[in-house]
Amino acid sequence: RGGEPGGSPSSRRVAPAMVAQRLCDLLLCFPSAAMGGVQWRTLERRYEVSFGSRPDAASLGMASPLAAATTLLWDVLRLVDSEDTDNPVVAVEDAVAMAPRPGFIGTWPSLYETLCAIVLSHGTPEPHASSSSSSAPPPLLPSSAAAVEEDMTGDCTGESCAVAHGLLLSKLKPLLQDHWHANFDESGLGYLSDEGTFVRLRKMKHLVQAVLRWREQRVAWRAMSGGKATAVDLAVAPRLELAAARRHSDLVLRLVTA
Repeated sequence: RGGEPGGSPSSRRVAPAMVAQRLCDLLLCFPSAAMGGVQWRTLERRYEVSFGSRPDAASLGMASPLAAATTLLWDVLRLVDSEDTDNPVVAVEDAVAMAPRPGFIGTWPSLYETLCAIVLSHGTPEPHASSSSSSAPPPLLPSSAAAVEEDMTGDCTGESCAVAHGLLLSKLKPLLQDHWHANFDESGLGYLSDEGTFVRLRKMKHLVQAVLRWREQRVAWRAMSGGKATAVDLAVAPRLELAAARRHSDLVLRLVTA
């Protein structure tokens, strides 16, 4: 009877170790797990959608959802807010967020760090006008060394110019497989929103846009919450941007290093 969908909660009871593993995996499907965290009730609802029952604290022999969270997620947990013991806000430790795991988008900081390293080591150097004027569009990637040299001798000089490296998006996949994880495949990726809704990422462009957006959210969250910068903050400190390529039907991922 234990596996019957229509059984009672007690007949479908799962070993605490299995509940813990499922919760850890679900938490790592939230990009917010590497930022301001996920509400326990949201995690519970998503667990029910995925597995047919909720990880009820009482049935697991725990006094409260807070006790359940700290017990079941102990090896990955960063407790963001414990004021509401019935609905704590949970996230993952930096070491977890910085470990590459394809299919678990909560490790996006490790992906961002790798993207920065790839663009720096494999991208084309180019001039980059200062971003102090937010209304000006970012410059576009030259397609040849001659174009780079021509641009480097242009009007972008002194403090108004920064050095950048740009890489065509079409070149990213094999480099991510080499430098992030051999099993990387953007076509099968997706994530859970803050409300627990699944969002599919169908193209490399969508993935990179999402990672850049999460980086901005992490920077804003750290600025608002204060505290000492951690490994994740250092990993996302460099700034990546996405722009249209000038001489290709492609996008350019650019790392700006003033």
